[in-house]
Amino acid sequence: GPLSLGELFEKWAGGAEMDGKTFAKLCKDCKLLDAKFTVNDIDILFCKVVVHGQRKIGFKQFEDATWLLAEKKGIDFSVAVDQMCSAGGPKIHGTVADSVRFHDDKSTYTGAHRHGGPEAGPVGSGTAVA
Repeated sequence: GPLSLGELFEKWAGGAEMDGKTFAKLCKDCKLLDAKFTVNDIDILFCKVVVHGQRKIGFKQFEDATWLLAEKKGIDFSVAVDQMCSAGGPKIHGTVADSVRFHDDKSTYTGAHRHGGPEAGPVGSGTAVA
């Protein structure tokens, strides 16, 4: 069935926090934009809920953002939640790596990279011919 708002947040945030770019993508992918709720509104709304000096929001702020979003669109909170949750997790458009797991997770590194890369030998000891 559809996700809960908490599950939706986790799927999109990939952790405990979500940045503005991800929030904007969520709004677009969930087809929340209309005449009353535009791309500009996404940023304004995000700025309203984000803790001053922070760049990301937690679930509580995400929930607040959803309330504001529903209000702005003139729909019920539950309707907004349904619309977001029925859209599910992020749509991978072929270019977005899956949270760049292989890059960020050192345990997936192979060979020399796992051990910090090749040892630097003395200069000029390489085999490459200029």
